Amino acid sequence: MSAVNEEKKKERQEAALKDAKKFVDKADAVVGTKVRSGFKWLKRISGIIFLLISIPILLSEVYVIGFIFAGIAVLLLAGGFGNLFIQKIAFSMIFAGFGVGFIIYGYNVLQNAKQSEKWPVVNGTVFLSKIEKHENTTGKGVKRRTTVSYLPKIEYKYSINGREYKSNNVVFGQSTEGAGNIVQRYPKGKKVKVYYNPSDHATAVLEPGVGISSYLFIGFGILFSIISTVFIKQTITQMKQ
Repeated sequence: MSAVNEEKKKERQEAALKDAKKFVDKADAVVGTKVRSGFKWLKRISGIIFLLISIPILLSEVYVIGFIFAGIAVLLLAGGFGNLFIQKIAFSMIFAGFGVGFIIYGYNVLQNAKQSEKWPVVNGTVFLSKIEKHENTTGKGVKRRTTVSYLPKIEYKYSINGREYKSNNVVFGQSTEGAGNIVQRYPKGKKVKVYYNPSDHATAVLEPGVGISSYLFIGFGILFSIISTVFIKQTITQMKQ
């Protein structure tokens, strides 16, 4: 008799577990679907916002920042509307956007560097000269690493036709020279020769001409473009398998 009761008790427990599992699965199907749908709509709305922000930035010719916002918008919209394949393609398009942005910006830098040797010259004065410390921290815990870099900050002012302008360009491009040498060469209060763009008086430089630094942004653009191409090729190959 006891064995029969134990068997019935076991059957009731198994039935209760099955009912509980069905309830959990049903709740997950309903709630989980709504949560996933909510996240998708959040991604869609955020993507549209980032896209709207990127448009005026790109129109103002701030290409690098504009392409960053546009790339984030594409990634969010892909997550909100597409599947995993589309999301991976969108991720690679961000690198492509960075590449295009850097190439466009680098081309403008290179053109200014080439033309600056023929620009008119006006006297100017350095009003700010210092070394800025930048810290970049990555990782957590024992893997936490902090990289410190020192960059020169030189700003000078000059006047053209009675109007004062300010600039911080020492060379066109990212200088590879030590920050200390640049600050020492351009101390606060020093009188300098300023080469300015006759078509845009706000664009000026202290050291005209083309150097290695003039090609850096184009180099970054090409690198990002290569990474994007490789990633797209790998993604397509994986999806075909």
